[in-house]
Amino acid sequence: MTHGFMHKCVGSQYVVASSRKRIQFQQRHVFMSCRMKHNVRLEASENFTQQGLIFNTPDRAAFQETLTKSGFYQTWQAKFGPALWSALEKFTGPLA
Repeated sequence: MTHGFMHKCVGSQYVVASSRKRIQFQQRHVFMSCRMKHNVRLEASENFTQQGLIFNTPDRAAFQETLTKSGFYQTWQAKFGPALWSALEKFTGPLA
C-alpha cells in the first residue's frame, strides 16, 4: 500500500517522489512570500520617504567589521554550533 505516494525503487531504497514535489512547492512558497514582503517594504519605504521620513542605510562592511572585532560572531558561532553556523553562512557568506 503506497498511501497515495508514488514510489521509485532505487537499489534497496525507496524514494518518495511526492516529497520532492512538496519540497519544491515549499521552496516556491517561501520565495514568493519573501518577494511579497520585499515589495511591501519597498512600497512602504517609498510612501514614508514621500512624507519626509529619512531612512538610514548603514555601511554593511564597516558594521560587520566592528562585529568581527568585538567577538560577536565568535560568541554566536560557539552558541549555534558548527551545523547551524554553516547553514547560516550559506545565506550570509563567511561571517567570522
